[in-house]
Parts: sequence; C-alpha cells; structure tokens
Amino acid sequence: MDYTCERQTLCTRRLLWEGCAEQSVEQEVSLPEGGEEAAKVLKCQLFPQVVQHGVSGERVECTGTLLLRVLFVGKESGKLCCREETAPFTASIPVKGLGNEGMAGGDNVVCVVKPRLEFVSCTLTGPRRFSVRGSFSLCVQLLQKECRPATAALCGDDVQQRRLNVPGSELQCLCLESFPLRETLELGGGKPPIAYILRSRAQCLCEETRVVSDSLLLRGRVLLEVLYTPANESPLPEKMEFSIPFSQMVEAPGAREDGTCQVDLSVMEPDLLPRSDNLGEATRLEAKLQLSALVTVEKRMDIPLVEDAYSTRYATAPEYETLTLQRPMGVRMDAFSQTTSVESGSELLTGVVDLWNEIASVSAQVVSGQLMYTGKMNVCLLAVNREGVPFYREKVMDFSAAFPMEAEGDVEAFPSLSMLKLQYRIVSASSVEVRADVQVSTRLQGKTVCRVLQGLHRSGDEPLRKDTPLILYFAQSGEPLWNIAKRYASSVKAICEENEMTGDYASGGMLLIPGG
Repeated sequence: MDYTCERQTLCTRRLLWEGCAEQSVEQEVSLPEGGEEAAKVLKCQLFPQVVQHGVSGERVECTGTLLLRVLFVGKESGKLCCREETAPFTASIPVKGLGNEGMAGGDNVVCVVKPRLEFVSCTLTGPRRFSVRGSFSLCVQLLQKECRPATAALCGDDVQQRRLNVPGSELQCLCLESFPLRETLELGGGKPPIAYILRSRAQCLCEETRVVSDSLLLRGRVLLEVLYTPANESPLPEKMEFSIPFSQMVEAPGAREDGTCQVDLSVMEPDLLPRSDNLGEATRLEAKLQLSALVTVEKRMDIPLVEDAYSTRYATAPEYETLTLQRPMGVRMDAFSQTTSVESGSELLTGVVDLWNEIASVSAQVVSGQLMYTGKMNVCLLAVNREGVPFYREKVMDFSAAFPMEAEGDVEAFPSLSMLKLQYRIVSASSVEVRADVQVSTRLQGKTVCRVLQGLHRSGDEPLRKDTPLILYFAQSGEPLWNIAKRYASSVKAICEENEMTGDYASGGMLLIPGG
C-alpha cells in the first residue's frame, strides 16, 4: 500500500546539450579589373552569421552567410582599401549523448546558435587576388523548460513527516525572440561624405527589462562603430561612433509581473548602406540590424518538500530522490579597465587610424566571497608610418578582475562582456599604450542539491508496538529526536511532551518513548 502524496509541479530551465562544431573556410577573393592593385595585405576579417537554424531529429541544421573583408594598401595610391565578398554556408551539427529521452518534447526546446571566430589568415597570391584561410565554430545550446512532480506533503493520520522549505524558483517562460532594428544615421560634425565602408562593429547593451503579462519590454542601445574612406582627397579614413536606442516588446508566453527577467541580447553584423543627402553627398547611413533575445523569466519562491517520513503504526519503506533546485539571484553589472601596450616593430608610427576589438572571452566564478573574472581579448591597431602608409598590428591580452560578493551556498555565474571604449596614447614612435574599458553583465544563479522523499510505501500489515506502550531509551547528547522517534515508531511531539522538553535534539540521558 502506498501513502497518498500531495504533488506539486516544479519547472526549471534544463540544459539538454551544449557543444561547438568547427567549420573551415577556404576562399579566393579577387579585385575587380580596372581597379587599383594591392601592394600588401593589412588585415583579413571573417564574419559568420547564422540566418536560420533548427532541430531536426538528432541534428541541428544551420544556414548562414560568411562576410569576408580584406583591408589592403593600394599599390598606386598607398591608401587604405577594402574588398568585401559574401558566401553562403550550411552546417549539420550532430547532437550526441541525449540518450532515449533525446528530443522528447521537442516543441519546447529552445535552440541557441552563436558563431565564434577561431582564426583567419590572408595571403596576397597576385596583384588582384587574395587567398583566405580560416575557421569558425558554431556553438549550440539546447535548452528546455522541464517540469517534474515533487512531493509537498503526505496524507494519513499515522504519518510523521519532516518538511523543509528550500529556496528555489518557478520557471514561467523560456523563449528565443528576434527583432529588426532600422535607423538612418547622420554623419554630422563636419565629417566628409562616405566613399565606401572599411569596417563596422555592433554590440548590444540591455538597460531595462519589464515583464507585462505574456510579454516583455526591452530597452537598450546598440553601440555602432564605422570606419570609412571619405569621398575627398584625404589619405586617411574617418571614424564614427553611434549609439542607437531601441524599445521593443517581445512575446514571452507564461511570463507574469511577479517574475524576475533575465535577457541575453546579441546582435548580428550590421548591414550598412551609404545614402545621399539633398546635395547628393553620402552623408547618411542606413543601418539594418537584427537583434536576438534569449529570455528567461522566473519567480523566486520557497519550495515546500518532504525530507523524510514514516508511519507510527506500520513498517514503511521510504523512496527518495535527489533534486537540484535553481534560484535566480539577479544580474549584476561590473566595470573595470585593462591596459596594455602594442609595439609597432620595424614601422615608426606617426598616427593611429583606428583601434578596435574583435575577439573577447570571459569566465567567472565565485571564490571566497569574491566574483573572479578571467578572460582574453585582442586589440587591433591600424596606424600610419612616417611615409603615410598604413600598417596593422594586433595583440592578444589576458585580463582578470575581482569584485566582493556576498553569497551563501553554491553559486554559478554566467558573464557576458561588452567593450565600452578603447583609448590609446602614443608613448613613442614604436609603442602605443591602450586602455580598454570593459563592462561585464553577470547572471547569478544559486543551486541547492537535496535528497527528498518521493513516496512512502507500507511494507507490512502487522501493527508496530502493540504490546510496548512505553520504551526506556538512553540518548546521546545532541542525538536528533527525529531519528529516535522514527526508530521506535513515535513522534517528536510525543517525546517532548512525555519528557517535558523542547527542541529537536536530546541533551543526553534517559528518555521515555511513548507510542505515536
């Protein structure tokens, strides 16, 4: 016979599968006939963009585009020039290790795919031809809203149960939403018109989230950098920085106002088109961006569970299970600066044309009351030498930072890095000091692992203690009364009343154990 259990449903965010698949790139890039030939290659850039993805069986199918950009010095003019080409790609990524449960409930699976550049190199194989070699990884996360039953209480007048409240959460919503952002940007500031774009970079900052029933309001801004060749006789490029605000309502099924929202925002490589003003000069930029938001909405709550139970009348066999409960601890923002120096080598520099970051990684962990960040970032420097000819240098730097944090128990940290600003100071003709201002948004999540009761089964029909109404027991100091009561089919309340005592532990000595 099984005792009746009062069940509750616990919904959590579960990571089904995580992994990366590397994709190689081999591409030939040619300059158009009649245009300027290349004297030397400065920098080759590779931007993979996932346009569409989905789960099919035990594979993740992806389609996208590769943007190849080569910065080079023109042979005749000595100016900085650029050549771009796009190419489609497809990828089929096997999802391993899911077992028979695999993609059960596949309609509820959220598939997140993020491209990550591994390396890219470029060689000049002819005056009008470049050979590009590189690779990028498609990093996949399969997430699912998993709901499972748990015992909140047991029924029966002969049942003693030890209950506890564990800090946890109720997952209300887990979804992935994307939306476009369009903006016409003015150069302003007396900047010359655009001939063609040399480099662009966009990153997204989420500044406000607000849950409205089954929807989510997102507010933030996209930071956009643009380096372009001006349509005048200037030998050097021009740089512009824009801050594009956005306010967007996205669907969040199941989200309620009492939930805590966490959003992971990302933006694809921008599509920029120069536009002419009333005078016919390209002093405007039409920016087309695509943003993606991974939304998690959880309600913090204490979850009632049964830790242990037994019957005071019959022998019982308890059945236990181990639960891992997650509790959101909010998102914190940390800012810090890192400095490094970039050497120009044999080139003697006279000025810096552009300074930017392309690759950055960060990890975080909570250690001894501190939140520790470690990671890597690269610094890309485009400068001119004494002859006015552009040259390029790059440096990868390690960084670390620590911030005090009060936290109890097991805490996991999930950081996301944004490069707010890069500043430089020319120290000498061969060295540039670089300062990187970094902001890290970190989602904190507590984790509690506990053994709880799943069910209670009666293992015999013969009543316990039918001939022993009172038992004499010599207890050890600090011995839990629950253990004593369970062993002799009594109750903690009955023991305390019989011995005129309070508390949950014995003080030592003789105890009278009545029947339950």
